[in-house]
Amino acid sequence: MLRDQLDAKLSALDHVDATIRVFLPDIDLADLPQRAAPPALTGTRGEFQRFLLDALRKAAGPLTTHDLAALVMEQRGMNVADRITFKLISERTGNALGKMRRSGMVASHRFSKGALLEWRAAHIDNVIK
Repeated sequence: MLRDQLDAKLSALDHVDATIRVFLPDIDLADLPQRAAPPALTGTRGEFQRFLLDALRKAAGPLTTHDLAALVMEQRGMNVADRITFKLISERTGNALGKMRRSGMVASHRFSKGALLEWRAAHIDNVIK
């Protein structure tokens, strides 16, 4: 089963290489830079959510998902300018905030269509412990 998954991924990678060659036939794919995988969000259970909630409580006003993702990356010593990693951490941050919203720990608001969500800590009476 794992071997089949590996074969499927390698086949997909071959298709990506072929697509690149359509647009750049003379490219040497070995010259492309290697990207390190972003580190997993390690820590104890609930540490990520505690960090986000603490950041929201300390903030002077609401913070966007991107603001919080940048804080997470800075706290973990990651390069905030790396757009690919930033996007991944933003998605992880948004997922965590969504879970926290469902449990009543945070609230969100979108000021206009297409705008980022702005997050704030919910009133302490709303938090179920």
